[in-house]
Amino acid sequence: MSGTKLFYKQLFPIEDIFDLDPLIEGIKKARFNGIFFPFSYSQFNGPKISRRQYFDFAPFHTLAKQAGLEVGLYIPCFESAKLWSKEDFSPPVNHAGSSAVSDEHYYPLCPNNPMSFNHFKNILKRLARLPDCDYYLFDYLHFPFDWERESLDVQYPLPKYCYCPFCVTEFSSMMGEVVSTASQIMEYLEEWLEWRTQVVNNLVLMARETLGPKGRIIISVPPISPDRFTFYDWAIAGSFK
Repeated sequence: MSGTKLFYKQLFPIEDIFDLDPLIEGIKKARFNGIFFPFSYSQFNGPKISRRQYFDFAPFHTLAKQAGLEVGLYIPCFESAKLWSKEDFSPPVNHAGSSAVSDEHYYPLCPNNPMSFNHFKNILKRLARLPDCDYYLFDYLHFPFDWERESLDVQYPLPKYCYCPFCVTEFSSMMGEVVSTASQIMEYLEEWLEWRTQVVNNLVLMARETLGPKGRIIISVPPISPDRFTFYDWAIAGSFK
């Protein structure tokens, strides 16, 4: 397709800088335009994630740029085994009032949870100190939803998450009345969905302001079904001074 760019996504850290040379050679032979490096990566204790470790990105960025490749960072946002391990962490709450249960693959965070929000701010601070990238792919920049294992229920318009105290308090404040149950939220569904959209949009704007004119921001959005994956390009790179 005309105008389409192809990128190689390096899911795991490269342990030795010398390992990058054959990788770059293979990427260029395959006619990829660039490479996405991981911002952080999972460390496992048996089958379960024990923590995330930051990838030493700078030297690999230099070599990739010298080879003429575009460079991106893949950044997990509202998902963290580390936060779930904290005693004072409160998990997301679904529309039935039940708290989310993590598994070894997905540790969802609510964007409105102050602990989660601080986690996101710390990610942005670290990104601001790294070399400039052509693309920043923010994954899990949404309310909890495990798109790898769940399909969107188009028959039921109310999103499964999140209805935690932080969400319902903020939404109630905006509406000027207490709105806390699923039946109440159904009455204000249009306002609820618009509010959720604005929450995510504000996070994207925060990222744009932190990064300045550096690179293009991309966020992943849940597909219609688990076997389809799409990216939504916000196309606002450099539009905020």
